[in-house]
Amino acid sequence: MSKKNKVPLAEGLFTWPSDQPRLIASRCKKCGTPAFPKSPYCTNPDCEKNPENVEEIELSNRAKLYTYAVQAYPMPEPFKMEPFEPFPRSEHPADELCRSLASNLTAVVIGGGDTAFIDDIAQGADRVIVVEDEKLKNFDADCSKEILKKLIEEHQPLVTLIGHTSWGMDLAPALSVKTGFPLTTDCVDIMIEDGSPRVVRQIYSGKVFTKVSFRKSECYLMTVRPGVFPPDKAQGRRGEIVRQGIPADLPAAGKQFMKFVEPDVGAVDITQAELLVSIGRGVGDQENIGAIQELTDRLGGTLSCSRPVVDKSWLPKYHQVGTSGKSVKPKVYLALGISGAFQHMAGLIGAGTIIAVNKDPKAPIFRVANYGVMEDLFKIADALKEKLG
Repeated sequence: MSKKNKVPLAEGLFTWPSDQPRLIASRCKKCGTPAFPKSPYCTNPDCEKNPENVEEIELSNRAKLYTYAVQAYPMPEPFKMEPFEPFPRSEHPADELCRSLASNLTAVVIGGGDTAFIDDIAQGADRVIVVEDEKLKNFDADCSKEILKKLIEEHQPLVTLIGHTSWGMDLAPALSVKTGFPLTTDCVDIMIEDGSPRVVRQIYSGKVFTKVSFRKSECYLMTVRPGVFPPDKAQGRRGEIVRQGIPADLPAAGKQFMKFVEPDVGAVDITQAELLVSIGRGVGDQENIGAIQELTDRLGGTLSCSRPVVDKSWLPKYHQVGTSGKSVKPKVYLALGISGAFQHMAGLIGAGTIIAVNKDPKAPIFRVANYGVMEDLFKIADALKEKLG
């Protein structure tokens, strides 16, 4: 294959002018993997190489999509690692948005009075508005919606950011309906262009990144995917803390909090881990996971996995990394026997150093890892345990 036909895995964002010739690509009808330039076979290493499964598609600017080209060509020589960066992502979006707009950053905390963490928040904001009342001890979307509506009317922010969590997904749509302001959910990047906000979202199970614009509005609502941005480091800032009670005319809640159900015993939160040891299909069998768990424990890390491991019921779903699992941001991500399908790598946008171990030299994960080892994962695991003593 000629050098000019080799497309890096992280091709980045692109659009195509309407006055230019058509761009023809291909897509697998079975697994949905796209390929540009057009390929006669599916480029997903885990999918069958049947030309009948491949269809031709046209890339154009009609849909105004920012796409992420995925291609599984052989690695260029000499062996080269490239960081996974599907689009020019902001490091600290809230601060950068404020700088772009010459505006201040205000954080809003709604709770029942247990606000010991407020000082930490104040180090990353110009002002912190704390709404405290015993009625707010447990989350209620109806109450939070009314409180935020009044705060937005009073302070008139251009952008309101809400976490894309189960609570955020309950609150944000209701707030959008109540205020009439446009909402975009599950954003993975935010920027200001021509004085108006734009966001980046994933569609088609993470295969395509779309750049979304809003209708003109006085305020814009967005939910942001957890884990896609690293925590902002304090830089000597100390924001003003403003405490206030609930509005006197706050409507009565239409629902009642019963109890919070803790995760099952043994459940882990991979989104908070600083070191993740992740296994994929290459682990071979469920009986082999014990050896990797031993290595994980000795390293002081947390065990995670790719989707095939969950599909085979070898590990519970809360261990899964990827678009159908969780987005993670460990300082170190050790991938053992993971091919690196795009859906999995999309969950690693916030990761620090990625180390990949795989016997297949064509595994896509080698294109995005900071370090790669082409070897049997169990040999590497044994060597690490021996080194650890």
